[in-house]
Amino acid sequence: EKALLTGPLRMFPSSDDNYGSDASSILVTGKSPPLVILATSTGTMYHTLLVSSEEAESRLDKSLLVVESVELDIGFNISGQDEIPTASPVLLYKDPIDVARYFCIHTAGVHAVTVPLISKLHEIEEENDSDIGPYKEESIVDYLLCTNVSGTNTSVNEPLVPLGCSLINLSKNLFVLLGDELCNIQLIPRMLYSMAPQDIGIGLQSPLHPEGFLLLIERTLRENSASGCPLMKLAPGTTPREWFEVFTRTITYLSTVARTQKSVALQLEAKASSVKVTITALKNDIASLLKDKAELKESAERIADSYEELKEKQAALIKKLENVMLKTYSKTPGLSCREMSALENLNSIEKRMERYEKDLGRLKSNLQYYKTVTKDNTYSVGQKAMYFDEPRAKVVKKQLSSLMTDIGDITKRIKTMKLSISQAGTPTKLSLP
Repeated sequence: EKALLTGPLRMFPSSDDNYGSDASSILVTGKSPPLVILATSTGTMYHTLLVSSEEAESRLDKSLLVVESVELDIGFNISGQDEIPTASPVLLYKDPIDVARYFCIHTAGVHAVTVPLISKLHEIEEENDSDIGPYKEESIVDYLLCTNVSGTNTSVNEPLVPLGCSLINLSKNLFVLLGDELCNIQLIPRMLYSMAPQDIGIGLQSPLHPEGFLLLIERTLRENSASGCPLMKLAPGTTPREWFEVFTRTITYLSTVARTQKSVALQLEAKASSVKVTITALKNDIASLLKDKAELKESAERIADSYEELKEKQAALIKKLENVMLKTYSKTPGLSCREMSALENLNSIEKRMERYEKDLGRLKSNLQYYKTVTKDNTYSVGQKAMYFDEPRAKVVKKQLSSLMTDIGDITKRIKTMKLSISQAGTPTKLSLP
């Protein structure tokens, strides 16, 4: 949806200088919300978002929310002292390939500005998310071409002023027209500047640097990068002293960049060694975990088999218990196999006891008969006693003793079995856990 604007646009938060009154160029990029870039003649870039006012009564009431300001170095300062910025109109050009980058052309050369916020807004638009959340990534400024050694013209001749520019070869080459000369600038690949470093460094936290190792390296390279040393195209009338100062400052700056690169290389080597050690330890841990996993799997299989066996036994016991309870609480309880066997044994013993009692009665009758016969014979023979020889007396005593022992044992067993049967026949109330 295109915004329809009428009247002046308000900018907030408020500023003492009202964000300057010498704006020289304006550029609109992005979609929702669009990013409006305002350039002042002193080299200050204001990045603003076009948003609706809180008290807006219609969609035509829009305002500019300033989210960032970027200062450009107009000219290569060789004096080493802060100079008062001079007025220099700044023209803004979009990058036709990279929507997050634009170019600034002024009397002292060309700057390239990369705005990560634009990429963030595109991600939010693709994800249909209205919350931008905390975002602290600053814009990246590269001084591509310098045509003046300071903010003012100290040479005899006028400095070379860029008249226009054009991008070819997928934004890898920037052609700048300097008077009657065409200058070719090879742009630094954007991959050197990660547009989402927060996502990369999430899992690489360091105790000394909570922001993450990759963010620390990226910040170090960004603060001391070769982009701070632009391509120099000075006017023919530049004095030898100015050339010497430019050369000296360039050598000093490149030495700093080289030291930074070496320091970063050492940090990366140390990090790589640490990562290798960590990877080795992790591989050992993984091997140990896989071994433990195999052992646990075997144990789990054994436990599962034991569980199935116990489950089957439990089911059998439950079924048996159900049968016992069913027989216990039924009106005509049946006897188990063991009880039936005991009952048959008891019946057999009772039959034997009856037979023994009959034999005993018969023996008693015979004994009584022998006594009677002996008495009669005694009277008949004139007081002569009946005489049993010793072998016959022993046989009779042995038979009588055996019969008495068997009768005593059978009597005890009958009492015990009667007691067991009486206890088994009495229903008992069972309780299941």
